[in-house]
Amino acid sequence: MNFKFLFRNQLGMSMTEGAIAIGLVGMGALAAASLSGNLSKFSSRSEGIVARGQFASALGSYLYTAAGCAELKGKPNYSTTASPLELTQWNYMGIDKFEGGYNADGSKKTKTKYFDIDSLEAYYEPITGAPQVRAQLGGAEVDLSKTVLKIRAGLKIGNKTYDYYYNIPVLVNSAGGIGFCSDEKTVAETCASIQGAYDPTEPDPAKRCKIAEGCRIKGSFARYRCSASLVACDNTRFGNLSDNVNKYTSGLSCPVGSTETLTHSTSWTSRSKVSKKDTDTVVNEMWWYTCLECPAP
Repeated sequence: MNFKFLFRNQLGMSMTEGAIAIGLVGMGALAAASLSGNLSKFSSRSEGIVARGQFASALGSYLYTAAGCAELKGKPNYSTTASPLELTQWNYMGIDKFEGGYNADGSKKTKTKYFDIDSLEAYYEPITGAPQVRAQLGGAEVDLSKTVLKIRAGLKIGNKTYDYYYNIPVLVNSAGGIGFCSDEKTVAETCASIQGAYDPTEPDPAKRCKIAEGCRIKGSFARYRCSASLVACDNTRFGNLSDNVNKYTSGLSCPVGSTETLTHSTSWTSRSKVSKKDTDTVVNEMWWYTCLECPAP
């Protein structure tokens, strides 16, 4: 027996075995490096997804507030064609100016951390044939059209852009300028429904609805209807119906000489128990009317 050969195999590795071992270690190192890179990319993408969602939610919340409405009203006239939108009255995560796109050197116009604002645009739906609301703006009465201002934010992570849309109900003039949005729009519409003109500059909120000259409000009332077939209607959601009668007629009608005008309506569905196992679906509807007495033209 060759004792030198046996001794070498028991106490060490041959050159071939050493090369294989070094190769395996290298492959392991490469695999670890690749895994680390993938984890880093996954972590960065996850942070981008979270940041994108938080920004999209915060932007929507701002646009529907009175402050967001005021900023949208202060912009140049909109059109039915998408055009760039710049927001400068909103502060989010230390950033106080938001616009889409990139500078000539490729840098982001809005320096968000985990995603890019690839685009930020606004346009409104066509107003041809749209209902109109009369209001006072700049000391003059104008007719405003009901439409929806659509705002699109393209938020980009990596090479993919995700579009977010926000639909803001607005009243616009013939040139595309926003007269009212947010809560003001609802008040202006309600005022117009009783033949008035809404004036937002009136210091006293109770007097902002300018009723047509010579017209008088002669009470109001509400009508309720439901489609229940197996259970009694629940008409108490907006109080007892006895509280919704016209004070001049003590009923659901207008006094002689006045005209009923629908000011608001709503509907809702409820479920009521018929037995331990069965329920009945109830469709409820309610309408509110104001009575106007106006002189003959």
